[in-house]
Amino acid sequence: MNPLFRFTLFVLLLAVAACSEEPVREPQPPTTILLVRHAEKVEDGSKNPPLAEKGSRRAAMIRELFASTDFDGLYATPFERTINTLKPLADTLGRTVETYDPNLDLAVLMDQLLDKHAGKSFFITGHSNTIPGMLNVLIGRNDYEDFTHDQYNDIFMVSLTEKGKASVTRLQLVVPE
Repeated sequence: MNPLFRFTLFVLLLAVAACSEEPVREPQPPTTILLVRHAEKVEDGSKNPPLAEKGSRRAAMIRELFASTDFDGLYATPFERTINTLKPLADTLGRTVETYDPNLDLAVLMDQLLDKHAGKSFFITGHSNTIPGMLNVLIGRNDYEDFTHDQYNDIFMVSLTEKGKASVTRLQLVVPE
């Protein structure tokens, strides 16, 4: 094969390859999600109990810890205990707690919230059986089991650039007796 022809073919192939490349995209900043089970509730046998005194103190501690964070959204199920876990923080930030359907498929819910808040941060409060499920959806594995009845100290901070590829930091918020 003629060396000039070979060189011309090589240059042509390089040009075609260069034209077919995807444009370079700026990396998206990570999305940060805080997840917490609702604070301690009154054990009154009702389906919608209020926070217990210790739960109110926990909600106040959450407010103090995160009052300087610029959350793009605050979310809770439509129960008094979940809403009131974030309400002190929402009041401090001048925001409202938006409710989500606790019966919605967790993968669908996470997709909706990740699309809405891509590259920003949001805070979710849920239940002993929903927060672990949300964590599992976000990390793409089933590492988290439902919380025990008395497990309230955990706050999970998830940082991700895409669903299934996330890092999780587990914080402990111990409320003095």
